[in-house]
Amino acid sequence: MLLDYPADHITEWHDHSFTHAAFVLDGIFVNESQFDQTELYFGPGNFVCGPKGQIMRRLAFRHTFLPFRSSPFRSQGVTSGTL
Repeated sequence: MLLDYPADHITEWHDHSFTHAAFVLDGIFVNESQFDQTELYFGPGNFVCGPKGQIMRRLAFRHTFLPFRSSPFRSQGVTSGTL
């Protein structure tokens, strides 16, 4: 599956029920973790991996990435009241 986020796109806080990975093709991909309040920046050619159950959100400065996974793609939304 190929995803393309527009510039300045921010996802909602969410988690995945499986470990997932992506390869950044273009732009800047930012992964923000709610657990340790870190922001990690990745550019083209970087491989990014996210652990199962980690609450995160994604930010884009014009990027496209290709997720690799071993199970069906499904994300679960998290409301602020559950954190």
